[in-house]
Amino acid sequence: MEIEDEIQNTAIITAIIERKNYIKPAGPSHKMHHHIIAANVDQSLLIATLKDPNIAGIYRSFPVACEAYHVPAYWC
Repeated sequence: MEIEDEIQNTAIITAIIERKNYIKPAGPSHKMHHHIIAANVDQSLLIATLKDPNIAGIYRSFPVACEAYHVPAYWC
């Protein structure tokens, strides 16, 4: 990407890099759509509160989703 005009805050795309991974919404309403919400993700980080009653579900689904999309995952 090259800066075109700093005053108007515009740029020109000069290259398109091959996608190494991506994340898209899951669920029945998104099965036929390929709407990518993030691409070339280097890592994902889960931050959760202890007040959340569904914390066990989050801890189970987070690493599974990251593995499915080939995104390195970190959580504590």
